[in-house]
Amino acid sequence: MLRLSRRLIFILVLVLLISCNAELDKRADNIEQIKDETDYSLKGRAVYGPGEIYSGVLNPIEIKEIIVANTEDQHYNYVQISGLKDKVVEERINRDIKKRFDELMNYTEFKKPMPFRGAQIFMQEDTKVYGANLSIYTAFNYNNVLSLVAYVSINLENPLNGYKYMYMTDSLNFDLNTGEQFSLEDVFVNDVDALEIVNRGIYEDINSLKGFHHVDGFSYYDLVSPFKGIKHGQRFFLTPNGINIVIDYNNPEFNVDFASTVMEIPYSSCRGSIAITERFYNEDVNLYTVEATEKCLFVSYSGKRKYEYYNSDNANTFWDASIGYPEDLSEHLLEEIKAHRFKQEAYVLDSANAEALNYVEQRINVQQAGRYLNVSCHVYFNSSNEYQWQEDYYVYSENGELLSIKDIFAADYDYLPIIREGLEKAIKEYRLTDGPEADALLQELNFGIYDTYITFITKPYEWRTGSKHPISFQIQYKDIGYDNLLVF
Repeated sequence: MLRLSRRLIFILVLVLLISCNAELDKRADNIEQIKDETDYSLKGRAVYGPGEIYSGVLNPIEIKEIIVANTEDQHYNYVQISGLKDKVVEERINRDIKKRFDELMNYTEFKKPMPFRGAQIFMQEDTKVYGANLSIYTAFNYNNVLSLVAYVSINLENPLNGYKYMYMTDSLNFDLNTGEQFSLEDVFVNDVDALEIVNRGIYEDINSLKGFHHVDGFSYYDLVSPFKGIKHGQRFFLTPNGINIVIDYNNPEFNVDFASTVMEIPYSSCRGSIAITERFYNEDVNLYTVEATEKCLFVSYSGKRKYEYYNSDNANTFWDASIGYPEDLSEHLLEEIKAHRFKQEAYVLDSANAEALNYVEQRINVQQAGRYLNVSCHVYFNSSNEYQWQEDYYVYSENGELLSIKDIFAADYDYLPIIREGLEKAIKEYRLTDGPEADALLQELNFGIYDTYITFITKPYEWRTGSKHPISFQIQYKDIGYDNLLVF
């Protein structure tokens, strides 16, 4: 028997690893080299960069759910819309939705197999469908765009092949101006290569081993060949967070088994390239039978993030701290956030006897809300005879400036009455009959901005002996009045 020395085995393994890395580099180059030459005319108005999307105007249409079946083994539903002035456009959209629903129903009844590799083997007379679902619902309804996602799943049983669960994702993306469906390229400005941007986002996720979410929640990559990039006609749908790319049987580089996966590319990772608002929305033209009045900020919960952990365990105290923030956060803001962490640490040590502390949990999270960055700082700590939690919010402009409450309101708007009203209502709801005065709490109130509301939070208040935590409340943007706010 041929025997290899340990040194030779090590060298062979090293060569193999280097060649694998070289192959990954080749795949990265392939994304630039392999381009889809499909001649596609973009929908809507021509838009040239830079283009951004930070907020949305809710389309004031009625979206009615049509339930076709709702039993223990079957659930089928789709939607129909109303509220457009142009009834021809409205009927066209509803007709396309129903047509897609009917097409997908063929899979639930197994009149034809889902188009996954190997699904044909289950097309036998003795195959039984013992559970099926088909749901079409709204994923995005802003700025004259309606994006719908369809989920289809079936449970099969076959004497030869056993049980099998199959799951697929479909989508429809409508321009409400015309009723036409638009493609992935229409989401981007005219003067960029949209598919290249998306391909790079997918490749970066492949390389970092994150981003694909299987139907059972398990994240994985199973490439059976080098990723060469998506092409025109790629399935996708929009959400307020970003562009969702459906990976399925149309992407043969991936072994998806019998279930599609979805990878989200946040709008924030495509800065300067998003054309949704400028292409499809015109605030001077009302497409609807009623006025569009509701707005929201788009809050990014995803994207490339970094995490820093600070854990210590001494004889008395276990301290568990972490900071999560976008990968492209500036050094200036990162230093600011770390300063907030140290400030909160000092508060903990000042508020409790250090020798008596048992446990401290500190979580700092940074996320984008519209053009702004929200920094939320949460700390919980306890000792032998008391516990306390505190939350601090900080809001930064896109230029890195720390904002005060007055900075988010129009100069001529008196915002104090509505904030006081919200605080006094919260005090009553918390049943603090002998609680603090609103005037005292207002002095150190801080805030965070979210999709449809502002969260306000006080400093910790002693609810009972040995227990302190803050009072929080929310005020909806629509109750303040959008014209009175500077965040849109």
